[in-house]
Amino acid sequence: MRLGLLFIFLVWAPAPSWAQVIFSGQVQQVDGEAIPGASITIHDLQSSKIVAFGISEKSGAYSIPCNERVDSVLIRVRTLGYTLQEKRVANISQVTIFRLSEESIALREVAVRPDPITRHGDTLSYSVDAFKSKGDRVISDIVGKLPGVEVRGDGQILYQGNPINKYYIDGLDLLGGKYKLANDNLAVDAVTSVEVLENHQPIQMLDSLVFSDKAAINIRLKRKVTTSGSAQVGAGVAPMLWNANVTPMLFTKDNQFIGSYQSNNIGADVAGQIKMLSSMSTMGRENDDSKTDRVQLVPIATPSFSNTRWLNNHAHLGSLNYLKKMGRDYQIRINSSYLNDVQKQRGNTETVYYTGADTVALFEEKYNRLYNESLEVTVNLERNTKNKYLKNVLAGKGYWDKQTGMLSRNQVPLEQMLRNPYFTISNTLSNIFKVGKQLLTFESYTSLNRLPQSLAVTPGPFSNLIAHTESLESIKQHVNQRAFYTNNALSFTRGVGFFTFIPKIGLQMEHQKMNSNFELPHGEEEVVLGQKLENDLNWLKMKPYGELKIQWKKESWRLALDSPISYNIFKIEDKALGRNENLNKLVFEPRFTLRYELNSFLAVHAAMGFKNQFGEMEDIHYGYLLKNYRNIQLRDVPLQQSRVWSGSTGVQYRNPLSAIFGNVSVLGNYGSRNLMYGSTVSDEGSIAYTAQALENTTYGGLLTSNLGKYFADIKTNIAAGASLNWNTSQQLINGALTQVVNRSTSPFVRINTNFNKLIDFDYSYKLNAFGNSVAGNKYKATVQQIDNLKISIYPFTGAYIIIQNDYYRNNFGGSTQRNQIFTDVALRYKIANSRLELQLNWNNVWNTTLLSTMSTNSFSYLRSEYFLRPTQVLASVKFGW
Repeated sequence: MRLGLLFIFLVWAPAPSWAQVIFSGQVQQVDGEAIPGASITIHDLQSSKIVAFGISEKSGAYSIPCNERVDSVLIRVRTLGYTLQEKRVANISQVTIFRLSEESIALREVAVRPDPITRHGDTLSYSVDAFKSKGDRVISDIVGKLPGVEVRGDGQILYQGNPINKYYIDGLDLLGGKYKLANDNLAVDAVTSVEVLENHQPIQMLDSLVFSDKAAINIRLKRKVTTSGSAQVGAGVAPMLWNANVTPMLFTKDNQFIGSYQSNNIGADVAGQIKMLSSMSTMGRENDDSKTDRVQLVPIATPSFSNTRWLNNHAHLGSLNYLKKMGRDYQIRINSSYLNDVQKQRGNTETVYYTGADTVALFEEKYNRLYNESLEVTVNLERNTKNKYLKNVLAGKGYWDKQTGMLSRNQVPLEQMLRNPYFTISNTLSNIFKVGKQLLTFESYTSLNRLPQSLAVTPGPFSNLIAHTESLESIKQHVNQRAFYTNNALSFTRGVGFFTFIPKIGLQMEHQKMNSNFELPHGEEEVVLGQKLENDLNWLKMKPYGELKIQWKKESWRLALDSPISYNIFKIEDKALGRNENLNKLVFEPRFTLRYELNSFLAVHAAMGFKNQFGEMEDIHYGYLLKNYRNIQLRDVPLQQSRVWSGSTGVQYRNPLSAIFGNVSVLGNYGSRNLMYGSTVSDEGSIAYTAQALENTTYGGLLTSNLGKYFADIKTNIAAGASLNWNTSQQLINGALTQVVNRSTSPFVRINTNFNKLIDFDYSYKLNAFGNSVAGNKYKATVQQIDNLKISIYPFTGAYIIIQNDYYRNNFGGSTQRNQIFTDVALRYKIANSRLELQLNWNNVWNTTLLSTMSTNSFSYLRSEYFLRPTQVLASVKFGW
C-alpha cells in the first residue's frame, strides 16, 4: 500500500516550477564550415562540475537539456585541432553559435589513445583498443569488461541490469537472439568498437512513435569485408580427450555468414551456443512454447560453476547461419543447427523438507545418462525501412531426447527410463503499412506441436496409491499431448503532437489434448490401469481482446499507459472421468510506466500494474500423473485464477565522461489466488501434490543494485552490487495450513585490471545466502562464498600464461563444510609471423574430486555434491583468420 501511495505521489505531484533549459546552437569553423564531433560540456560555475554534456552532429548542431538550478553556467567547446572556447551564459534556454579557430600542435612524440567511451545521442561507443589486453582473443572477452554491461554465465548480455533486445553485427541481426555463437567466436582483432544503442526500437517505422526502454548491442567491424573465425583441434589424456571447433565467418555489406562445427568430450556445453538469449518480445503464446517435459528424471541441479569441472559428455554441434540483403530493402536469413550430445551426470543430493512440525531428510546417489538430439531450422524474410515493415518467420524444431537414471534413495536402488521427444512448427507474420497519416499493423502467430513422452520406474513408486499393494515391480507413465495455437491481431498507430495512440483488437485460440495412463507388468502382458489413473483431457481457450496503448513523450518525460481488456473463455473436459469446467470471464489489466531524465546522466523510472492470470493446461488434470519417481500429482480442482498487483521504481546513472554506471531498482508484488496447493511428504521423501479451492495470498519484493567505474589511466574496471529477495506465501504441508517465508541475499564484487603490460588480474567475489521460515520456525541460513581469481602473465612476445583459481566456502544450515579450491593452468604461444597458436591446458591441478553447492525451494533445502572430472591435460592447435 505504501509503495502504491508513493508511486501515485510521484506521478501526480505537481511538476517543479522551473522549466527544463535547452542549450542549442552550432559549432563552426571561422569560415562557417560545420565541425562535427565537438565536445560541449556545461559546468556549474561554483563547483566547476559537469552538469550536462553533448556532442555536435555532422551538421555541427547540438542540443543539450539541463536541469541544474543555478543562475548562470559555463559552456565549454573543445575538439582536437581547434582552440578551446568557453562562454558564461544565463541558465535559460538559448541558441549559441561557437566559431573555433584552428590550432596547430607541435609535439616531439604523439601517443594517440582513443577515448574509452564516447556518446552520440542514444549511442554509447566502447573502444575495443581501450579495453583490450594481450590475452583477449574473442569479442566476449571485451564485452564482459565494459562498465554498465554484464555477461551472465549462460552468455546473456545485460545493460544497466536489463537484457538487451538485439545483437547486431555491423547493423545486421544475423543470429536472431542466439548471439553467443558470435560473441564467443568472433575475433577481437576484427572489431573496432562495441556500441550500446539505448532506448532501441528495432522497427524503423515505429522509431519516432513508439519508444523503447531496452538497449541493443552493435558490433562495429574494422573492415567493410571481414573474414574471421578460427579452427581449433585439441587432444589430451586422463581419459582420452578431444576438442574441435571450426567456425568460419564472413561479413560484407550485403552478406553475413557464420558456420560452426564443434565437438568435445572435455565438458564444454555446446548447446549453449544456440540458446535463445534475446529479450525482444514477439507475438506468440502467453505461456512459454519451448520444450516442456510432462514427465522427467529427477535431475542433478545445474551448478553455478563451469560445466568443464563436472560434465562428462560426447557433444557434436553443427550450425549454419546466413543473411543476405536483396533488392527493395528485403533480407532473408536462414538459421539452422543440429545437436547430438550424450552427457553423464554423477552426484549426490541431500534434500531436507521443513514441514513445520518436523523435518524429513532424503539422501540420493544419482547417475544420469542423457541423450540429447535436436534439429532446428528457421527462415526469416524481412523488410525494415522507414516506410515499410514486413517480417515472416517460419520455424521448425524436433527433439529426440531420452534419458536413463540409476539412483540409490536412502540406500534403496531404483532405475528410471525417460523418453521425452518434442516436435513443433510455427509461423509468425508481422506487417506494418501506412493508411493515410496512421500506421496499420497486422500480426499473426500459429503453431502446432506434439509431445509423446513416457517414464518407466523400477521398482514402482506410490504402490499403495496406484495399485493398493505394498510393492510394484515397475510402473510406466505414458503422456501424449498435442496442441494448436493461433493469435491474430490488428492495430493502428497514430501520432498526435506529443502523444502516440495504439488501439488494438485480436483473437487468441488454443486447443490442446492430453492423454495419459499407467502401465504395470502382469505376467507377460502389460495391464493398463483405469479410473483416476488415466487422463483424457480436452482443453479449449478462446480470448477475444482489445487494448489501447497511449504513450506521451516530451523532452525528458516518457509516460505510457496500457489498458488491455479481454474476454476469456475456457472449456475443459475429461469425458472418461466425467469431469468438466466452463469459465467465462472479462478481465481488465492496466499498466502504467513513467521515466524521467533528470539530466544527461541520471534517470528515474516507475511502473505499476495489475494482472489477472489463469492456469495453463499443465495446472489441471483430473487423474493422477507421475511427474517423476518421487512426485505424483492430482489437480482435480477449478481452474486457477490469480490476481497480482505489482509496482517498481528505480534510478539509473550513466556518465560516459567519467565511466561511471549504476542502477538501483525495487520491485514489489502482492497476489491472491483461488487455489492452494498441498504437499504430503512421506517419511522416505516422496511427495504427493494436490490442490484445494481455498483463497490464499502471496507477497514479496526484490531489491537489486549495481555500481561500476572504469579507470582509464590504469585500465581497471570495478563493479559491485547486491540483490535481496523475499517472498511470503501460504501452503498446505501434510494437511496443515502453513506460512512459508523465503529470503535470499547475493552481494558481489568484480575487479578487472590490466594496468601492467606483463600481468592482468580478474577477481570476483560472490556470496549466496538462503533462509527459510516455515510455520514460524526460522531455520539457519545456508551460505556459500565463491572467490574467482584469474591471473594472466605475458613473459615475452607471443607467450601467455593463465592461472585460474576458484575457491568455495560453504556453510549449510550451520554445518560448515570443507573449503574447496580449484586451479587450472593454461600456456599459450603464438608463433611469430603466423596465425598459428599453440595451447596447453592443465585442468583441476589439485585433482579435487568433489564439490558441494546448495539452494532452497519453498519449504525445502537442497545440498548437491558433484563428482568432478579428474585432473587432465589437453594440447591444442588453433588457426585464426
